[in-house]
Amino acid sequence: MNESHLLSLLSDTPISLLKWFDTIGSTNDAALEWLASGAPDFALVAADQQTAGRGRMQRRWITNPGSALAFSVIIHLTQDEEAHSGLIPLMAGAAVCQALEHRYALHPRIKWPNDIMLDGRKTCGILVESQWIGSLASAVIGIGVNITPEAVPEVEAGALPATCVEEAAALPVDRFALLGSILKSLGAWRAAEKWDELILYVQSRMAYLGDPVDLMEPNASPRAGILAGLDASGAAVVDLLTGRELIRAGDVRLRPSSR
Repeated sequence: MNESHLLSLLSDTPISLLKWFDTIGSTNDAALEWLASGAPDFALVAADQQTAGRGRMQRRWITNPGSALAFSVIIHLTQDEEAHSGLIPLMAGAAVCQALEHRYALHPRIKWPNDIMLDGRKTCGILVESQWIGSLASAVIGIGVNITPEAVPEVEAGALPATCVEEAAALPVDRFALLGSILKSLGAWRAAEKWDELILYVQSRMAYLGDPVDLMEPNASPRAGILAGLDASGAAVVDLLTGRELIRAGDVRLRPSSR
C-alpha cells in the first residue's frame, strides 16, 4: 500500500490529504504534529502497523500488520462543532456503527463514551484529542478497529474481552473499503450538524442502556446505578442510589454491573 493508491481508494470520501505509514508509533501523535504544521481540514493519517497507539486513560492499542485499521482524522471545528465538542467522540462512534451496519448487517453497540462492541466484546476504540492552533479549534479523531483475529489482543486485567469484524461478520473484510465507509459516514454527520439526531442515534445503540452498571472512578469504590441515556451534551445519564447524575467522560468508566 502507498499513499497514492490509498488516496485513489478513498476518492469518494471527504478526505483532503493523507499520510500513510507502514509502521508508526501512534497515528494520533503524527496527526497532532501535522496539525501543528498546517494540516488541512479532514486530513488523514493511517498506518498498517501501530506500535505505541493509546486509548483513554493511557491504555495501549497495538496494531499488528495487515490485521486492523489504525487511523486519525484531523478536523478544524466549525463554530457549531466547537459548541458541541463533547459530541465529537460520539459522532465518530456513530460513523463506525453506520459503516458496520451498512456493509456487514452487524448490530454494533456504543459503549459510552468511546468503544464500539460487537456481540458484547470490544471491536473498536476511539480517542479524540483537541488542540488550538492560533484562534482555530481543531481535533484529532483516532480510531482503531480490529479487522482479523490477529488483531484481537489477550484480555488484560480489568479490560473488556475483544473481538474483530471478521469474526462477527463471518466473512472476509476489506479493511480499506470499511475505512472508506467510516469516513463517508463521518463526513455526512459533520455536514448535517444535526446534534439532536446524533444523540438519538447513539442512544438507540448504547450498550447497557436501561441496565445496571458500575460507575468506575479513580481512587474510589464503584457506584451502582442504571444507565438511563444521554443528555444534550453527550454526558451519560445514570440513576444512582443518591439520585440522577450526569457523567462526563474524563477518567470515568461504565461497566455492566458485577452485582
